Formats: sequence, structure tokens, C-alpha cells
Amino acid sequence: MLDLPAFRYLRPTSLAAALTVLARPGARAYAGGTDLLPALAARGAWVRGVRTIVDVKALAEARGVARRRGGLRIGALTTAHALATDPHVVRLVPVLAEAARATGAPA
Repeated sequence: MLDLPAFRYLRPTSLAAALTVLARPGARAYAGGTDLLPALAARGAWVRGVRTIVDVKALAEARGVARRRGGLRIGALTTAHALATDPHVVRLVPVLAEAARATGAPA
């Protein structure tokens, strides 16, 4: 079991709210925890001073694929499955769709 230091956990639902909180000293974005939670438990150097964890997974603005000015805008929280199946990605950047299909487990 992880022995985590005390921290505040916030889950904003708008990009503006998330950016406001993330601008505060000691705040770190959290979108999955693969690196952050183990580093906190191990008291890793890059997480010293973390006092607030800001869960950004609820931010719709950071998810999805959209056509923009002749290219694509891919949100930072867009899943590999979404990239592999999005019609714009499949048509315009097939190598990205192929790479996304080869990444991780389908679930």
C-alpha cells in the first residue's frame, strides 16, 4: 500500500478553474497517476512541495479530435482508442491511427 504525504485533491470541471488552481504554488496536474502517485509515495525529487493535486480528467476541453485550419487539434486527454477510430485521424494521419491501435490494451 502506498504511503502518500498529505495533499489537497481538486477536480475542476472547467479549463478556467483548472488553470487558476494550477497557477498556485505546489499544484500539479493529475490525469492518470502512472507517474505522480508512485513518485509522491517515494518522495521523489520532482514532487517535493506538492500540496494540491488537480485531477484534470473531467475537462471536456482537453479531450477529442477536431479539424482546425487545415490540420487537427488533438486534446491532451484524448485516448488512444479515440485516435485509432476517429475518421479525421484515420483519413488525414493514418500512421497516427495505426500507432494508436498498437498502443496498450483495448480496455
